[in-house]
Amino acid sequence: MKKLLLLIILTVSTAAPGQEYRISFDTLTEKMQQEPRHILIKIETAWCSICKMQDKQIESEEELKDLLSSKVYFITFDAETTETITFANNSYRFTPNAKGKGRHELATALGCTDNAYPMWVLLSEEYEIKGTFKGFLKSDTLKQILQKL
Repeated sequence: MKKLLLLIILTVSTAAPGQEYRISFDTLTEKMQQEPRHILIKIETAWCSICKMQDKQIESEEELKDLLSSKVYFITFDAETTETITFANNSYRFTPNAKGKGRHELATALGCTDNAYPMWVLLSEEYEIKGTFKGFLKSDTLKQILQKL
């Protein structure tokens, strides 16, 4: 009986998800009303291999995930999504180009004007751009940025 109880406790405790460190644009407004924070947006694309490497790095580091969930509202954003996104009381749409591809208006509004991904945008609680960073960020660099907030 004790072994069964121990097994149940271990299963429940390991299956319980940790605090999510990413949020969506859909939940940002409500979260900002409850607790204003800086916002960190990682602009990426589905085809970006460096973006995938960055995701694996973040996933493998608990300290980094803890900082992302406690210091900022962290959003990953696909610059080629065709969804309309409402952000800071404005609606942004996908803009196709002549080749059938394109870029989302929000990516451009945040300063992503070329195809260099990932691009990181740090915003204040008032949605003002405080910094932009291009390319792969090493864990120590990302931690330093977050710890300064």
